[in-house]
Amino acid sequence: MRKLSGAGLAIGLIASSLSGCQSTLSDDNPAADRRASLVPALAAKSAPKPLSKVHFAGGDVVVSGPEGYCLDPKTIQNRSERGFALIASCNILSGGRLGPQVPAIMVSVTIGPRGSSNDVPRAADIARTTGARLVTEQTRDGLVLAQVEGGGDALADSRDPRQWRGAFALNGRLVGLALYAPRGSSYADAEGAAFLAATKALIVAQSARPDAPLAQNAKSKGLLAGLFKR
Repeated sequence: MRKLSGAGLAIGLIASSLSGCQSTLSDDNPAADRRASLVPALAAKSAPKPLSKVHFAGGDVVVSGPEGYCLDPKTIQNRSERGFALIASCNILSGGRLGPQVPAIMVSVTIGPRGSSNDVPRAADIARTTGARLVTEQTRDGLVLAQVEGGGDALADSRDPRQWRGAFALNGRLVGLALYAPRGSSYADAEGAAFLAATKALIVAQSARPDAPLAQNAKSKGLLAGLFKR
């Protein structure tokens, strides 16, 4: 199979990220999320509890959220060559039973197929696959970040159209991140890049393995087809 270009990889990551984000959150602003989460106590008790950590790809990638953020169990997809999780407020996901109140940010994490740092797409490739204009870009410790002016409201109109997306390589896997911030939030701007960088650093720290396999160049046709599930 031919090796995919950065643009081809980005297409896969983003397409995948758009397919797996059915969160337990009914809307995407703090007030609405909390109202929906606090409905019948019986329903809340029967709902699956938010997760603090999930191991993907045989333990190669371990995902957990920053303080106050958990993984939505209803969004977890965990396969040998692909994985997906949505990070959101523990407080909102638990109907107010767990964690402090934090900004109503959502971050999708997509574990793609095998790849090395040479396969991480450029910011321009990431932006091109969203169909939105690239506003600015950054690279932080191997994390390629792209801020685009559209797509952040794909989950709900209450989300800001501006969005940060990122990609990095970890333990021979490609990982994609996408942040969804409330409309007008500073996390749709500069703070969003910092939040994704902190999320990436946490994932890297959780995934530290002294016996981690050497990264292999990406050769699979669907390489980026799963990096940005949403």
